[in-house]
Amino acid sequence: MSTATPKTTLTHRIRTSVQRYVIRGIAVVVPAGITVYAVMFCYRITAAHLAPFLRRFLVDVPEWLVPILAMALFLAGVFLLGSLATVAVGRRIIELFEWVLRKIPVIKSIYGATRQLMEIVAPSDSSAPKYQSAVLVPFPETRSYAIGLVTGTIRLENEEIERLKVFVVTTPNPTSGYLCFYPPDQVRPLQMSVDEVVESVSSGGVLFPEELVTSSRISSPPEENSETRSAISEPGEPEKGRKKRGGFFKTRFISGLLLIVPLVITVMVLEFLFNLTVGKVKPLIALLPIPVPDWAHAIVATVLLLAMLWVVGIAVSIFVFEKLLQGFESAIQRIPLVAEVYKVSKQVVEALADDTKTDTVRKMPVLIDFPSPGVKGIGFVTGVSRDEHGPLVRVFYPTTPNISVGILLITRPENLVRCLLTAEDALRLLLSVGVLGPDILPTAPFPKSSLPM
Repeated sequence: MSTATPKTTLTHRIRTSVQRYVIRGIAVVVPAGITVYAVMFCYRITAAHLAPFLRRFLVDVPEWLVPILAMALFLAGVFLLGSLATVAVGRRIIELFEWVLRKIPVIKSIYGATRQLMEIVAPSDSSAPKYQSAVLVPFPETRSYAIGLVTGTIRLENEEIERLKVFVVTTPNPTSGYLCFYPPDQVRPLQMSVDEVVESVSSGGVLFPEELVTSSRISSPPEENSETRSAISEPGEPEKGRKKRGGFFKTRFISGLLLIVPLVITVMVLEFLFNLTVGKVKPLIALLPIPVPDWAHAIVATVLLLAMLWVVGIAVSIFVFEKLLQGFESAIQRIPLVAEVYKVSKQVVEALADDTKTDTVRKMPVLIDFPSPGVKGIGFVTGVSRDEHGPLVRVFYPTTPNISVGILLITRPENLVRCLLTAEDALRLLLSVGVLGPDILPTAPFPKSSLPM
């Protein structure tokens, strides 16, 4: 018995030591590997497309130097685009170009979504969330509280009070949460910094102060007074110059990225859709009675695809073929895995088509009481159901800034207020955690007359 104890202790020490160092190794290798993979992915979708042109004109350049030159050329192009965006004439050209893109059905959805995403991933100084104060707010009901961060104020049309835009953070990921508009009397300011809030939420409440200290009012971000500015500027003028130069390059790089990355992603998606659709029609060109030159294959295949889609669209508008389509979809719904794939793909196509004329309620931004009465938040109508008492509106209430997840709320039409923002502007408000939005939110009564009878 006496000799077994040291062996067990030694084995335990070895196992503990191995586990500790393996975990340390994982903590170093995994983030580094993900970072390298992300950098390589960004290179492949951007600067890698310039490498063939460099190889054509720079024959004597070593192969290992081509990716570096391609990246340098890409960054220079991004900087030039950003500089163009800061000039009045350049802004007008870019606005005209984006206006044209937003008139093309599928492209406007892809480009608009990627542009909004880039505005959040690489925000400018004016659009980045500026958390003004940490607060306690009633969540999910009036008898319990959650920690939130104030991002600004907003007033609903036809309301006298000025509400606080509160980002209620989730646990353990404080970068996600719910954006709610709280009346001031439901908000309790906390004397906690943003870093302390992040630490408390990330730990699930373990690293949380035992005594909460509340303040009497919402604090604003600190501003530099004249004395502070003079005290900083006199001994640190070179540092100030470096900050100005850094801001000069940063602003132009961010402006360039906001232009080029959405275009690159849009082209990639269109190329994928082209290969998925037109690429499948190209073999039919060989069946045509007349020869088609190689350079015209893509054009002819596109025309053939549009003609086929036009014929299918006319066919499903006829009563007989419409019933056949319903029977086909009914049969598809009975196949477990195929049914889910068909349903998701159909929803994606309907979203890209953005046919708002055929459905005046679906996708409509609305204001709903969440999480408790008197607190408002923005959701999107996804459909209408009915029970024995009348219509029930289904509302998707997304998280912020990750709008791909959220909760489904089901309520009566009289509990909703229509938000007169477009769906794009409402998404921008959520993606920016309330920063990119109007000071006064336009509203109107919920259109009960548009509900299906």
